[in-house]
Amino acid sequence: MALPLLKAVRPTQRLVADETFDADGLRIWLAERHIEPIRSGRAACDVVYPLNRKGYRRRNVIERLFVRLKNRKRIATRYDRSAIT
Repeated sequence: MALPLLKAVRPTQRLVADETFDADGLRIWLAERHIEPIRSGRAACDVVYPLNRKGYRRRNVIERLFVRLKNRKRIATRYDRSAIT
């Protein structure tokens, strides 16, 4: 599923992704195109991949932003659905 999506976008230098995009086949495909994956390796994987700590830290900031946005939406949705309002 990831490869058709990645083929549809313009070429880039890095791929910032979560653990669903951590597959050996995808890593090989990215390496052939000189794209650096910003993702830590799986715990169950025997191969230890190098980690770009600065890029991973930036990825984590973005991920926390989305969590906060989702939480605020949940609060707003509950507020909008109450009988008083």
